[in-house]
Amino acid sequence: YLAHKLQIPLISFTTSTAMPWGADRVGYPDNPSYITNLFVGFSPEMTLWQRIYNTAVLVYTKFWHLCVYAKWTQNSVEKIFGETLPPLHEVVGNTSLVFVNSYHALAQSRPFPPGVIEIGGIHIKESQPLMKD
Repeated sequence: YLAHKLQIPLISFTTSTAMPWGADRVGYPDNPSYITNLFVGFSPEMTLWQRIYNTAVLVYTKFWHLCVYAKWTQNSVEKIFGETLPPLHEVVGNTSLVFVNSYHALAQSRPFPPGVIEIGGIHIKESQPLMKD
Protein backbone atom coordinates (compact mmCIF):
# COMPACT_ATOMS: atom_id res chain seq x y z
CA TYR A 1 0.00 0.00 0.00
CA LEU A 2 2.93 2.33 0.56
CA ALA A 3 3.86 2.01 -3.12
CA HIS A 4 0.26 2.85 -4.01
CA LYS A 5 0.18 5.86 -1.69
CA LEU A 6 3.50 7.21 -3.00
CA GLN A 7 2.72 6.17 -6.61
CA ILE A 8 6.04 4.37 -7.02
CA PRO A 9 6.80 0.96 -8.59
CA LEU A 10 6.02 -1.99 -6.32
CA ILE A 11 8.96 -4.33 -5.84
CA SER A 12 8.36 -7.38 -3.69
CA PHE A 13 10.27 -10.42 -2.53
CA THR A 14 9.50 -13.79 -1.09
CA THR A 15 11.75 -15.62 1.33
CA SER A 16 10.63 -18.93 -0.16
CA THR A 17 10.15 -20.26 -3.64
CA ALA A 18 7.43 -18.74 -5.84
CA MET A 19 4.11 -18.86 -4.01
CA PRO A 20 0.90 -19.90 -5.80
CA TRP A 21 -0.72 -16.48 -5.47
CA GLY A 22 2.36 -14.74 -6.87
CA ALA A 23 1.42 -15.83 -10.39
CA ASP A 24 -1.45 -13.35 -10.31
CA ARG A 25 0.92 -10.48 -9.52
CA VAL A 26 3.36 -10.66 -12.41
CA GLY A 27 1.90 -13.32 -14.68
CA TYR A 28 4.18 -16.32 -14.38
CA PRO A 29 2.68 -19.63 -15.52
CA ASP A 30 0.98 -21.58 -12.78
CA ASN A 31 -0.18 -24.71 -14.58
CA PRO A 32 -0.79 -27.46 -11.98
CA SER A 33 -0.49 -30.21 -14.58
CA TYR A 34 3.31 -29.86 -14.56
CA ILE A 35 4.24 -27.24 -11.93
CA THR A 36 4.06 -28.78 -8.47
CA ASN A 37 2.54 -26.77 -5.68
CA LEU A 38 4.89 -25.83 -2.88
CA PHE A 39 2.50 -27.34 -0.33
CA VAL A 40 2.22 -30.87 -1.76
CA GLY A 41 5.81 -32.00 -2.29
CA PHE A 42 5.24 -34.02 -5.45
CA SER A 43 7.92 -34.55 -8.07
CA PRO A 44 7.28 -33.04 -11.52
CA GLU A 45 6.45 -36.55 -12.83
CA MET A 46 2.97 -36.66 -11.28
CA THR A 47 0.30 -39.30 -11.81
CA LEU A 48 -3.18 -38.24 -12.92
CA TRP A 49 -4.47 -38.31 -9.33
CA GLN A 50 -1.50 -36.29 -8.10
CA ARG A 51 -2.21 -33.70 -10.81
CA ILE A 52 -5.84 -33.53 -9.71
CA TYR A 53 -4.79 -33.15 -6.07
CA ASN A 54 -2.17 -30.56 -7.07
CA THR A 55 -4.89 -28.60 -8.90
CA ALA A 56 -7.23 -28.76 -5.90
CA VAL A 57 -4.50 -27.52 -3.55
CA LEU A 58 -3.65 -24.69 -5.96
CA VAL A 59 -7.29 -23.57 -6.15
CA TYR A 60 -7.68 -23.83 -2.37
CA THR A 61 -4.49 -21.86 -1.57
CA LYS A 62 -5.39 -19.10 -4.03
CA PHE A 63 -8.93 -18.96 -2.61
CA TRP A 64 -7.62 -18.83 0.96
CA HIS A 65 -5.14 -16.10 0.08
CA LEU A 66 -7.77 -13.98 -1.67
CA CYS A 67 -10.69 -14.51 0.72
CA VAL A 68 -8.95 -14.83 4.10
CA TYR A 69 -5.43 -13.41 4.09
CA ALA A 70 -6.07 -10.51 1.70
CA LYS A 71 -9.17 -9.40 3.63
CA TRP A 72 -7.30 -9.55 6.94
CA THR A 73 -4.42 -7.56 5.41
CA GLN A 74 -6.87 -5.05 3.90
CA ASN A 75 -8.52 -4.44 7.28
CA SER A 76 -5.19 -4.15 9.09
CA VAL A 77 -3.71 -1.67 6.62
CA GLU A 78 -6.86 0.45 6.55
CA LYS A 79 -6.68 0.71 10.35
CA ILE A 80 -3.03 1.79 10.14
CA PHE A 81 -3.59 4.38 7.37
CA GLY A 82 -7.00 5.41 8.72
CA GLU A 83 -8.65 5.46 5.31
CA THR A 84 -10.30 3.20 2.76
CA LEU A 85 -7.78 1.86 0.27
CA PRO A 86 -8.17 -0.02 -3.02
CA PRO A 87 -8.47 -3.81 -2.76
CA LEU A 88 -5.21 -5.63 -2.10
CA HIS A 89 -5.45 -7.67 -5.32
CA GLU A 90 -5.53 -4.42 -7.33
CA VAL A 91 -2.52 -2.97 -5.53
CA VAL A 92 -0.36 -6.10 -5.82
CA GLY A 93 -1.55 -6.56 -9.40
CA ASN A 94 0.71 -3.60 -10.20
CA THR A 95 3.85 -5.35 -8.97
CA SER A 96 6.78 -4.46 -11.23
CA LEU A 97 9.42 -6.85 -9.92
CA VAL A 98 9.54 -9.89 -7.63
CA PHE A 99 12.68 -11.36 -6.10
CA VAL A 100 12.19 -15.08 -5.40
CA ASN A 101 14.40 -17.07 -3.03
CA SER A 102 14.93 -20.03 -5.35
CA TYR A 103 17.54 -21.12 -7.83
CA HIS A 104 16.71 -22.89 -11.07
CA ALA A 105 19.44 -25.52 -10.66
CA LEU A 106 18.09 -26.60 -7.25
CA ALA A 107 14.34 -26.20 -7.66
CA GLN A 108 11.87 -27.40 -10.25
CA SER A 109 12.48 -25.79 -13.61
CA ARG A 110 9.67 -23.42 -14.48
CA PRO A 111 9.23 -20.42 -16.75
CA PHE A 112 9.32 -16.94 -15.24
CA PRO A 113 8.71 -13.62 -16.99
CA PRO A 114 11.38 -10.88 -16.84
CA GLY A 115 9.66 -9.37 -13.78
CA VAL A 116 10.67 -12.36 -11.63
CA ILE A 117 14.30 -12.76 -10.59
CA GLU A 118 15.54 -15.85 -8.76
CA ILE A 119 18.04 -14.79 -6.10
CA GLY A 120 18.47 -18.04 -4.18
CA GLY A 121 22.03 -18.30 -2.89
CA ILE A 122 22.81 -14.60 -3.36
CA HIS A 123 24.17 -14.51 0.21
CA ILE A 124 26.79 -17.19 -0.49
CA LYS A 125 30.30 -15.83 -0.87
CA GLU A 126 33.10 -17.18 -3.05
CA SER A 127 34.73 -20.11 -1.27
CA GLN A 128 38.23 -19.70 0.14
CA PRO A 129 40.76 -22.54 0.27
CA LEU A 130 41.16 -24.22 3.66
CA MET A 131 44.22 -23.45 5.73
CA LYS A 132 46.90 -26.16 5.56
CA ASP A 133 47.21 -26.70 9.33
